[in-house]
Amino acid sequence: MGSELGNFSTRREVLAATGATTLAGVAGCMGGDDGENTIRYAGVTGALVNDLLATFNLSDHMTEEVFEYAGEEYEFEFLDVASTPEVVRSLGSGEADLGLLAYSSLANAIEEDILQGGATVIAPLTYDGPRYADTYCATAGSDITDPADLEGGSLAVNGIGTAIDIAARYVFVQEGVDVDSVQFQEIDFPAMAATLADGTVDAATFVQPFYQQNESDLQVVFDTADAFGDFLKIFVTARDDFLADNAEPVEYMLEDFWTGLQWWADDANSEQRLDIATEVIGLDRAVLEPIIGTDADYYHGEDGLRIDPAWIQAPIDGMQEVGEIEESIDVSEYVDNAYLSEAANVEPSTLG
Repeated sequence: MGSELGNFSTRREVLAATGATTLAGVAGCMGGDDGENTIRYAGVTGALVNDLLATFNLSDHMTEEVFEYAGEEYEFEFLDVASTPEVVRSLGSGEADLGLLAYSSLANAIEEDILQGGATVIAPLTYDGPRYADTYCATAGSDITDPADLEGGSLAVNGIGTAIDIAARYVFVQEGVDVDSVQFQEIDFPAMAATLADGTVDAATFVQPFYQQNESDLQVVFDTADAFGDFLKIFVTARDDFLADNAEPVEYMLEDFWTGLQWWADDANSEQRLDIATEVIGLDRAVLEPIIGTDADYYHGEDGLRIDPAWIQAPIDGMQEVGEIEESIDVSEYVDNAYLSEAANVEPSTLG
């Protein structure tokens, strides 16, 4: 996934303090099937800057003071997994009911028929482009200023076959760069800046908060929006069999999510939202303050949650073009906005 930020040193403490559960702690529990309206959500703690659904539900303030239905109409359990391919595995095995997927993991799951019971995208999490798009950067002052300059060079990505990796390959193809001449190196996001600075690679990939932390030392060569325009990068995906039996708790959860987004976007709550982000995400306030609720932040759809399948179709078509998947996929068959409330079920004007 293009925006997993790695595991923070405080991750376990955050999960323990907020009552979140690990995969091992909930294996065998069948969510809403046990009559408790429990929704087991597979996410990645390193993606909490992107994933406000998880961030909100891991905050006592949000669940107790802002949300209306949490703890009564549904219970939220956070399953901490390492990556979006692990989310797919958790959904496919029935250990999770809902989870965070990226366009790349969704496409692979569909093509490989991992989610044999069916799966549906029901809400957005993070868009690339409307505010911040993930960047591919060289060192400030470098002669590398556009994608063509990386032909025969090296690029650090968080993983081969991830959304970040695929977007870079798509840009190279569009720009006429010989992709086979580019050496792709797998580097964790927290190590990107050091890897670039010591000359190990010619360019590296930066997501928030790492771009903001290192901005003065970087120059952007291209970004993920150059690949696919404004697109929906990560989203909430549910198992169809769970939705069939648990539509109401899911609807209540998404209504709370919408309420939370409105509260989060209100600058009257700016100090409180920074307190929440610092506590739950586990980064220093000074790191998050230039990002959370600013133009450097990701766009989460706070002016509407209706998903246009075209916002996922574009990057998945890109995957086929660069050979990551073989068959075309009609994303509209896997998107359903019906679980959103009337207020939330409007198309975000930001993507126009």
